[in-house]
Amino acid sequence: MPRFARLFLVALVLMSPALAVAGPAEEANAVLARWSAAYTSNDPEAVVKNYWLDTILLGTVSAL
Repeated sequence: MPRFARLFLVALVLMSPALAVAGPAEEANAVLARWSAAYTSNDPEAVVKNYWLDTILLGTVSAL
């Protein structure tokens, strides 16, 4: 296969839409429940454990 055809094929694959595969609803609900419990317990360390190490959390200063 000529080099140009291979490059075109790779580019075509990279530009094709990727399918997102979600886990079961129970797994998602467990994550939300864990985050909610940490948040309502006013434990910042427990809340932080729910995020990636390099996460930037943009909080709000709203009085509401």
